[in-house]
Amino acid sequence: MEDFEKYLPYVIPMLQGAAVHCARLDHEDEDLVDLRNLLSRGIFKACTGILQGFKNKAEVVMPFAHPLLQFIEAVFKDKQIWGQ
Repeated sequence: MEDFEKYLPYVIPMLQGAAVHCARLDHEDEDLVDLRNLLSRGIFKACTGILQGFKNKAEVVMPFAHPLLQFIEAVFKDKQIWGQ
């Protein structure tokens, strides 16, 4: 993960942009709901991978923790993503 550290300032904004795009997709269009669900799951996997990868180097991810945790919270609040 040490080699990945230098990419965090670029990856996190990309994930944030994808999350914003995901939130703006039409909730009524079934195809877009499916796309939104896939995109959300992909972002979620990336976030958890980053957090797990740097679990022993918390100081590296602390500057990026807020946007990651914001997205995770939004995913859990969205019932359509998890099919509840």
